[in-house]
Amino acid sequence: MLMTAFYKENFLFNCSYYSVASGYLFGPRQVTGSLGGSVTVSCYYSSISANIHGRKFWCKVHKRQCYTIVSTTPYIKENDMNRTYLQDFTNYFMINMTSLQPEDSGAYRCGIGNSNHGLYYPVNVTVSQGKKVPSSSEIFIGRLRGSLVIPCRALAIPHNGTLYWCKVTNTKSAVCDTIINSSGQVNSHFWGRVLIQEEKNTTGFNILVNDLRMSDSGFYHCGAYSPTEELDWKDVHVHIINEPTRRKMFRPLTTSQSLHVKCQVPKDFASGALTYWCKWSPMGCPPLLDSNGFIHEDFKSRISLVSDNSTIRAYTVTMNHLEVGDSGWYWCVTTDGLKVESSSMDVIVLATTTRVYSTSSSTDLTSDGTHPTDLHPITGTEPCDDPIFVLASFGRHSACTGAKSL
Repeated sequence: MLMTAFYKENFLFNCSYYSVASGYLFGPRQVTGSLGGSVTVSCYYSSISANIHGRKFWCKVHKRQCYTIVSTTPYIKENDMNRTYLQDFTNYFMINMTSLQPEDSGAYRCGIGNSNHGLYYPVNVTVSQGKKVPSSSEIFIGRLRGSLVIPCRALAIPHNGTLYWCKVTNTKSAVCDTIINSSGQVNSHFWGRVLIQEEKNTTGFNILVNDLRMSDSGFYHCGAYSPTEELDWKDVHVHIINEPTRRKMFRPLTTSQSLHVKCQVPKDFASGALTYWCKWSPMGCPPLLDSNGFIHEDFKSRISLVSDNSTIRAYTVTMNHLEVGDSGWYWCVTTDGLKVESSSMDVIVLATTTRVYSTSSSTDLTSDGTHPTDLHPITGTEPCDDPIFVLASFGRHSACTGAKSL
């Protein structure tokens, strides 16, 4: 009897375990498309030989078995011809499902290897028959204790309500816990390390996150809503890669001491990049001073920003005569109009109760340097020569975290 392509793909390959794929593999947990529309699923993998040359597949789960829809064998299920496609690129592969039907909803796997039960990532596909679907979906990759810039741009409906970023904690009931919104609400787990940055003359905004933690991985929404309805949103999938690094602790200061912080400019930023130092609050991070000469009126007598005389593009922020009221989260932000790089630190100023021997504290608040022994005081990472890139469907967003590119 002639062996059919379906049998070979779903049974013969699934019984073979040679050339086993390994390393990391991840994609979106959930994708949503409208009836008759399309969805795109991107799955990222570590670039080891077994993964690069291994079979890539997209299968649908039914009664504990995962039946191949399309793979690089090459194979495509008969009913999905001319509407489901798989393309393999460097470090990721992409599945495009078109002409969506109600029966396309369900549990799927994107994976690598001869078995559909080996290295895979589960993806839930929902086909919505209503009007409310995400405007887009993106995946962002960060490194432990690094930073991310998440753009929520080109929203389909101009926002006239509250901007928000929330984390989906239950996909079935669509529960999304607020992380931050433009009304001043901030989740306690993100206190001091998340910020909404609106873009001038657009309907978009950026989410800036520092001091990334493994628990930050997950499925998010960012968008805008009014008191009566959700205006527009996009799906955001965040994955944090665990690469443990030493963490340098910043000791508390006392009143009358000085704080010295070095803010380095990433090497790939334009020469006219603006660097500023700001104090974080749930409502934003207004600059206290910047590299163009601005100094906030309340700090003119005790704060300065000086360009370093070295081959490294950097600025040193000095805050003198510290007060207890200066305690809080501070951010160092650099932008060249196209990219944004940020770092944050929690400054604690205690009232002087004993004799103080040290009159100042100095630290680097940056993830880019030339001395391999200098560690970022917040992220604890070693300096990096090149930024990692956040892999997304609409571009590559720079976020230097002291680790090599994927």
